Amino acid sequence: MNTALIHKLAELLLASFQQHDRVSISINTYPRNQMIDVVTYDHATTHEGKPDANVIDMSTVLLNSPDAESQLNKLIADVNTHHSVTAA
Repeated sequence: MNTALIHKLAELLLASFQQHDRVSISINTYPRNQMIDVVTYDHATTHEGKPDANVIDMSTVLLNSPDAESQLNKLIADVNTHHSVTAA
């Protein structure tokens, strides 16, 4: 894993923290396989008047693949876009 991917992972975490009122993420790491699973939740919805977290995306990123950075960029954009859409 290179430095650019580490920065993208940090950017994904930052986006999640900045959008915490609407969107959150869960990251599971698999170091031996050089991969992560990222689950994105929309927790701004309600069910019977109570907060409810809905899964809006589940992705696996192979960190040693050539398109890992573009996959992380897509996840970052999705977190930011989902926040913009739900906040409107």
